[in-house]
Amino acid sequence: MSDAQTIATLRSRHRQPLVDVKLAARMHEALLHAEHCLDQAFIATAELTTMLPSMRAETNLAFEVPQDAIEAGTVTITSLSRARADLRAMHKELAQLRDRLRVPATAFGPWEDKLPPPPPPP
Repeated sequence: MSDAQTIATLRSRHRQPLVDVKLAARMHEALLHAEHCLDQAFIATAELTTMLPSMRAETNLAFEVPQDAIEAGTVTITSLSRARADLRAMHKELAQLRDRLRVPATAFGPWEDKLPPPPPPP
């Protein structure tokens, strides 16, 4: 059964959620924030790591000079990739918990629909 079908079934039964919906929304926002921050860390680390060979070439340093930093960067990227997979698993687990507790889903559809609306013009 899809999430939409599950929610429709639960709503049709007129059951109250077992968890405060506002708390669930705060948890959802915290999860999206963690995902965003992890993506930003991944991007920044990848950019820094890929800069090292260019920096070496521009400064005419020996090939081995940035090697330790490059290796540390690739290890960090691997660690962030693993953390990203773990956070994805956490997202799935929380979705299952949400369904078991009969909390209405707060975000469906493409990522653009999940972004907060832009602030009103001044």
